[in-house]
Amino acid sequence: MTHPLWPTCGYSLLTPNEAGHLVVTDDFLRFLLERPELAPIASSCAAEVALHHSLVEQPRREVPAQELAELQDKDAADNYAVWLRFRQRITTLPTLEASYIACSKARAWMYHRCWCNTSRTFCCAMCWAKRLRLCKRVPLRC
Repeated sequence: MTHPLWPTCGYSLLTPNEAGHLVVTDDFLRFLLERPELAPIASSCAAEVALHHSLVEQPRREVPAQELAELQDKDAADNYAVWLRFRQRITTLPTLEASYIACSKARAWMYHRCWCNTSRTFCCAMCWAKRLRLCKRVPLRC
């Protein structure tokens, strides 16, 4: 699936199901792992590099709290915790739309601003693709 709108948002890595709704793929999760908030940097400790590598290999694997506690950079550990909660939210229900609607109904926007921006992008991309008008007033609390 190709989509010219916002090519850097990862839309092309989502797969439409038989109803045309977007399903989160492992490649999409890998794409999110390459965001600057998560990608290892020169000063990343060995535990952080290993965690990132293992999640790229298996983006849906469980990450125990102890593994996050081993990261030397507290900000990196916090960013991974946010990403893991976000991953849980977008993979629990069968489609990205269902996940987004459930979060909106529950007002469950407990993510950093970067994740809210990602959600806005997906919402607008989904609306544009389906010619819906849902993205006018989506309650994002960041």
